[in-house]
Parts: sequence; C-alpha cells; structure tokens
Amino acid sequence: MKRSAVSIMVLLLLIAASGCATSLTNNRRLNMEPLFNYDRDIDKESTEFNAFGPFFTLKSKPKEKEYGFRPLFYVREKEGEYSKYFALWPIFFFEKTDLDTDNPRTFKAVFPLFVDSSSPEKDSTTFLWPFFSYTNDKKNNYKQWDMPWPIFHYGKGKEIESFRLFPIYGYKTKPDSKTRFFLWPLYTYDKEIFEDHEDTTHRFLLINKYQRKVWKGKFKDAKSVRIWPLFYYNRKQDGAIKFSFPELIPIEDEGFERNWAPLFRLYQYNKDAEGNMESKFLWGLYRHKKMESKELFELTFLFSYEKEKDRVCLSILKGLFEYRREKDANSIKLFYLPQLIRWEFGNQNQKQSEFTASRRLGDSWVYEGIEQG
Repeated sequence: MKRSAVSIMVLLLLIAASGCATSLTNNRRLNMEPLFNYDRDIDKESTEFNAFGPFFTLKSKPKEKEYGFRPLFYVREKEGEYSKYFALWPIFFFEKTDLDTDNPRTFKAVFPLFVDSSSPEKDSTTFLWPFFSYTNDKKNNYKQWDMPWPIFHYGKGKEIESFRLFPIYGYKTKPDSKTRFFLWPLYTYDKEIFEDHEDTTHRFLLINKYQRKVWKGKFKDAKSVRIWPLFYYNRKQDGAIKFSFPELIPIEDEGFERNWAPLFRLYQYNKDAEGNMESKFLWGLYRHKKMESKELFELTFLFSYEKEKDRVCLSILKGLFEYRREKDANSIKLFYLPQLIRWEFGNQNQKQSEFTASRRLGDSWVYEGIEQG
C-alpha cells in the first residue's frame, strides 16, 4: 500500500511538473489532464467534466446535456432540436434530429445489418449496407431500389428515371441531363442541357472521348477529340485550335498543360481566334509561326526563313549564309560578316545601290573586278 501511494504521488508530481496540471483559486476550473478536467461557467450555467482523455464525458447546459463512456455508450440531447444515442460504437445508433423543423428525421441502425431513416419527406431502408436498399422520396415523387448495389438499380419519379445492370447497360434521364453506358467502361454517354448550349460527351474506355458543345441559335459549336495515346484535338467556340501528338498523359489541367505536357509531345499546333498560329516538332527543333503579317520557318540553328510584308530573310547556320530582300533591295551576308553584297532591281530613274567592294555595270554587277552575268 505504501508503494502504491508513493507511486500515485510521484505520478501527480510529474504531471504537475510537466505543466499539464493547473488549478484556479476561484474553484470554477481544475485541469489534471490526462486524468481529468473540470470546468464550470456560472454565467452560462454550464458544467463539463472529462476523465481519462476522450473516454468519459459529462456536460450540462440549459436545455442541453451530453454524457457517455466511449465506445460503450454516448448520449447527446437538446430540448426541442435533437436527441442522439449510440452503444458499442459503431454498431447501435438511434437519432431524432431536425425536431424544430417541418421535416423531423428519425434514424435507426444496427450497423451493417440494418439502417433506417424516415421523415415526412423521405424514407430509406438498407439491409447489409450498402448492398440492398429502398428509398422513397415523397417530396419529389421518386422511388429507388438497389439489390444488390452496384449491380442492379432502378429508380423512377416524375421527372427522372434510372436503370443499371452493371456492367452491361445503364441509363439515367433528367430534364437537364442524360447519361448512358454500355459494357462499362467500354462506352459511356453524357449530355447536359444548359440555358444557352448543350454539351455532349462520348467516352471510349473512359480516356478516349469525343465532346461537342452546341450553342442555341448562334450556329456555333466547339469540339474536343482525344484518341489515347495518339493525339488530342480541341476547337473552341471562337475558332481557336489546339492539336498535339502523341497524347500520353490524358490530364486536362492548366498548370500541367503549361509546365509538363510539352515534355511528352513530339508535335504541337496552336491557333488563336485571330488566325495566328504556331507549330512545333521535336520540342521546338522545327518551328513554324504565322501571324497577321509575319511568317517564320525555323529548323533549330541550321535554317530559318522569315517573311514580313515586303521583307524576306533566309539564313543558314545563323548567319554563315544569309540572304535578305527588302522591297527592291537585296543583300547577302557570308561567314557572319556585315552586309557584303547589296543590289537593287527597278527603273533606271531609281537611286542606285551602293556595294561593298563592287560597282554597277548595266544590268549586271561587278565584284572585285570580275564581271558577273
């Protein structure tokens, strides 16, 4: 006995020394966690007592009480609003909720053998959750059977009907949507009807899809096609187009599309609503870019061709050989040196060009004393 008493005293001293025990002189709060804590608020007329961590609880407030020893039993009650009970959690449950509304609900369960929920608007009963269930939505005039879930399902109401014999065939129709599947996941169909447009999607093996959006009365549509892992094509309502090959990772996310998707694609084509386009092959080794008045062909550092209105530039190895034409003026650069040869075509009244180390001779030109035809 002496050893037991000494052990208890040592334990209490260790708890106090660790800062877990506090005592207030007003006698309204005593904290000796994890053994127990007691809290009484005279102004709110509330009392709370907890012992052995989360296991034992006793709470009392005006019109509200809560007590129990988890997981053996627990009770929560609030006058006029709810009463909740459980025993041997999570097996036995009994609840009455929303007592202060026009739709009070009663819930009973011996989990997972039996689950029942009833209210003036909706009743639901389940045996061997979640396999066999019956739902009667009296408010929306809808009834549903699942037996067993998810293989067989049938539901019918005023504006909704659904059927499923998984994975062979299933459908669900509502005023604003329709869904179907056949030999899931071989083929699925989804159609959503909005105020201004309709969105229809056909999926094959979930990843491959054909999607079309049609706007009512505007004769405009948008399309999206993915054939995994071959390609992805998307055309928006305004005419903007995206095409990529191959499409190895079928993720439609703006951040992934911007930062990671280009690493997995050999060819990309983009066109905006104004007609400007850009295509890339082999991660940009070949690039073709076209804008309103400018067009560019580029094969890494080996070759480039640029055209802008009356200006043309052809370059090999970034200036080893370069040919330029601006209106009627032409020039050639060699070996990365400044402009070496320049000539013009036009009437004799036009101003003659100046040549580096060359002079004009009729309709031909002379370079370093050698006449060229």
